[in-house]
Amino acid sequence: MLKQHDNAVQLGKIGFIDTLAAREAVNLPKETDTYIESQLKRDGPDVEKTLSHLASTYGSENLKNLSDREVYNLYKNHAAANK
Repeated sequence: MLKQHDNAVQLGKIGFIDTLAAREAVNLPKETDTYIESQLKRDGPDVEKTLSHLASTYGSENLKNLSDREVYNLYKNHAAANK
């Protein structure tokens, strides 16, 4: 659904105000991958807070040695725990 919405926005079928209203109206369960991915895509302050928490907990160097999937799973677990 979010992909369809983003495509419609890019094609100019949905205006800016409608886009903001639609994004605010989406109420996804916070533990789902779709919700986590939408937050990462928007790169809001909660993303930075969670990433900072991961870096302070595990160490930046240790995070760099993890695969993308491992970092994503850590992020998802911490984001769900701090909702």
